[in-house]
Amino acid sequence: YTMGAPGVDWLERDYALAVSYSGNILGNVSGGAERPLVKPFVAATPPSHPAAPVYKVATAPSPTVVRTPQETPKTSSRTPRPTASTPPKPTPNTYPVNTSTPRPIPTSRATAVPTPEPTAEPFANPDAPAPVRGTVVDDKNRPLAGWSVGVASRSLWATTDDDGRYKLELPLGPFELSVRDADGKAYLTKAVRLVTPRGLELPLVVSLPSGDCKGSVLDAQSKQGIGDATVRLFRGGSSFTQESRANGTFNFSDMPAGEYRYVVTRHRFKPLEGSVTIEAKREATFTALLYPKPGSLLGRVSSGQGKPMAGISVGVPALKLETLTDETGEYQFQDIPPGQHQLVFNQGTQRLATTVVKVQSDETSTENLTVKPAAPQADKGGTLAGKVLDQATRRPLSGAKIVVEAKELTVLTISGPDGTFRVTDLPSGRYRVSVSRPGYQTNGAQAIITPKAGAQVSIKLTRQR
Repeated sequence: YTMGAPGVDWLERDYALAVSYSGNILGNVSGGAERPLVKPFVAATPPSHPAAPVYKVATAPSPTVVRTPQETPKTSSRTPRPTASTPPKPTPNTYPVNTSTPRPIPTSRATAVPTPEPTAEPFANPDAPAPVRGTVVDDKNRPLAGWSVGVASRSLWATTDDDGRYKLELPLGPFELSVRDADGKAYLTKAVRLVTPRGLELPLVVSLPSGDCKGSVLDAQSKQGIGDATVRLFRGGSSFTQESRANGTFNFSDMPAGEYRYVVTRHRFKPLEGSVTIEAKREATFTALLYPKPGSLLGRVSSGQGKPMAGISVGVPALKLETLTDETGEYQFQDIPPGQHQLVFNQGTQRLATTVVKVQSDETSTENLTVKPAAPQADKGGTLAGKVLDQATRRPLSGAKIVVEAKELTVLTISGPDGTFRVTDLPSGRYRVSVSRPGYQTNGAQAIITPKAGAQVSIKLTRQR
């Protein structure tokens, strides 16, 4: 009867062997009491392998028998014994020594075998736990992490690690081993019988239905494919990873069917998370739209002598952001979308400068300003006033964007509810006025500002077709 694990080579199993004998070995010596006549012979150097024991046999003396005249001596192959008429010779109270070469006892009589030392493992305690360990893989030899292996009838479970390995401690006896996925769905049952406390190494292969998953990674703003994006699929404790191709596409083949969570990442883009269901023998698809990570903008405003200027207003009109410089003259904006932005510096009602700054994704851009002393002016400045109208209806247009530009100055403003706008304190010079509004074509005009007389313009916008 073999004692071991199914599927394990016979050399790795344990065996139990028992030999027993009962009864007299040599029988009674005629006319005397039972006496052991066999003494084991022990070799000086034990052999390397167990062999049959060698025995010396001593010859017992024949006892003196006195017979009556009516008795007839029995025929015997031994030395004739003295009759009743012949007085027996006295014999010493010793046994003769046999000096001949010892003969081995025939097999039929040599049954007195010394009891060997037990080498087999003693019978195990049926309540002692035995380890059951192994790996859980799918039919593609991929480890299944986060799966459960155990005996449902005893509520004994173990969870596989990232390499799919598990280990259980079970009592000896027969069990039905179950394998379940992370959602508790049973995929495999296997009958196991533990007969030794040494336990069992049991690899488990789960055949899973599979499908495919493909898709694209795109820039959410430009809708262009993004290469080198990392696409990861997670299910239970298992994960699968791919890099998107240059055109943004990816493709996962032979994926175990089930519900997956995906995470798509790339440098300078916000990570994207979602879920996708892969069905057996079908193809699942999804498109990952990645938004660029915002950047930041900081700088310092100082005077021509290098002294920090505090309380200077710094704004990004397009994003409706505005801040003030601190006592060190520094300002900062966080979470600025990547791209070009107009930056406006004001000191009270006085425009100090207007500039354009480019903000990179996931980077910090710097824009410093040095305010030079204003040149003395002979005039106080003029005013530009105007009105924005619909070309067809002549109705005023509110909310139109007006850009007033000179060689070293740019001013932004918006038309009011009645379509009018007004810009004051403009230095003398020639200005370009550009007006735009959603749904209309951009239009503009020229204006000349003088200290004594400002300028007034009327700009008509035509609807787009």
